[in-house]
Amino acid sequence: MRAFAALAGLTFAAGLLAPAPAQAQAFGPKGGLTFASIVHQPSEDYGLSSSADIGFVGGAFLTLLDAKPFSIQVDGVVALRKIDFGVSVQELTSFDVPVVARYRVMTSGAWVVRATGGLTSTIIFKAEETVPGGEPFDVKVAFESVILSAVVGGQAEWKKRWLFEGRYLFGLTEVDSEPVPGFTSRLRGFEFTAGYRFW
Repeated sequence: MRAFAALAGLTFAAGLLAPAPAQAQAFGPKGGLTFASIVHQPSEDYGLSSSADIGFVGGAFLTLLDAKPFSIQVDGVVALRKIDFGVSVQELTSFDVPVVARYRVMTSGAWVVRATGGLTSTIIFKAEETVPGGEPFDVKVAFESVILSAVVGGQAEWKKRWLFEGRYLFGLTEVDSEPVPGFTSRLRGFEFTAGYRFW
């Protein structure tokens, strides 16, 4: 997982340093909303479920082979996710590096619509929990430092400048650093973002 995050980071940095015309790149900022929960399975036996509060995500994106029907997008974003367990709320702050393939499925006037899918590494660097009437306390030790997830979604580009995207996040690896025996813990969620291309 750490190797995947390092490779994605190197790809992102190399793309920024390479000449834009040679790589047919697009680069710009992006930001939006994220909704995440932690799913424990088998859920009917775990006795505790979570729901997603509104969180925020922001950073930058880089695409390679942008003009081709099939292209690659790498993001580098900071995400603040809030997960409500009813008896407490957990706030996770992470650096996410999604690497997704994009396939152009439709062009209509100023709009280009693409299907997207790939993998993302979530690197948690802060985790706090708050109970009603209490102060936040550190729970980072309870989480894996790197979480790997699959992402799938769609993207609409307007006038070759604005990018609007929705993604579903499906956790592939454990969230809890010490899972309860007999149960799995996975990240689930949705993200809705908007971005602007500088070139």
